[in-house]
Amino acid sequence: MFSDLQERLGEYLLLRVLARGTSAVVYLAEDGRDGKLVALKIADFEDQYGAPEVERLQRLFANEASLVGKLDHPNIVRMIEAQLDGPRQFIVMEYVPGVALRHYCRPEHRLPQAQVLALMFRCARALDYVHSCQVLHRDLKPANILLAETGEVKIIDFGAAQIGWAERTQLGGFLGSPAYMAPEQLLERAPSRATDVYALGVVLYELLAGQHPFPGDGGPGTIQRILHEAPAPLQQLAPDASPALIGLVQRAMARDPAERYPDCFSLARDLMACAR
Repeated sequence: MFSDLQERLGEYLLLRVLARGTSAVVYLAEDGRDGKLVALKIADFEDQYGAPEVERLQRLFANEASLVGKLDHPNIVRMIEAQLDGPRQFIVMEYVPGVALRHYCRPEHRLPQAQVLALMFRCARALDYVHSCQVLHRDLKPANILLAETGEVKIIDFGAAQIGWAERTQLGGFLGSPAYMAPEQLLERAPSRATDVYALGVVLYELLAGQHPFPGDGGPGTIQRILHEAPAPLQQLAPDASPALIGLVQRAMARDPAERYPDCFSLARDLMACAR
């Protein structure tokens, strides 16, 4: 990968690293054709994995480009172009100056409850749109939701997404972030719209409480707590939350998918009611 900044990739001048993942690096870049700033996600896995895993990651990267390219919503990061051939595969997306919601999941950085409800309402509506396109995100977490400097919210990173409600991701493997996975994901059962509802419920809990509902490192201990234990009572961590809001979070995070909101539209409706 690029060791120094001011490197060029096609028409793009790389300025600085925005984020690093296990299989890609996201750079702030300048489009040499019009001077606009963009977020440029470059695949970076050839030197880390064997041939079978590289092939799988290449398919995932292409899958992300295909999915994001089909989505058009004000609360979803917009793809500009993708280059999937040649020695460097990359996806160019709109650059959204701002901060990931994970910053606001600490007690000292919590946002006002009214703002949390407004942000989660927009996320729920955006996910309802995504689901209407027969796409599941499957990796919703505070790090994948940006609060822009404008006050708008943007969902990013569709690297684990899948089309339709297949029993497992068509690309195989255990994808996503375990601490935000619904129980059925952890058990590698069929995902559904309710799978993304669960993850959004965890994000909402974390923003309200200032901590994850199942604190830990996201390893086996966290997974066991998600599968078998109840989270710490939200009313103790967020005493200003109304009974209706606490009930909403509990329903969104129900262990049984049949007991959750069936879709993000229903969740958005109740978020609006709580805000009122």
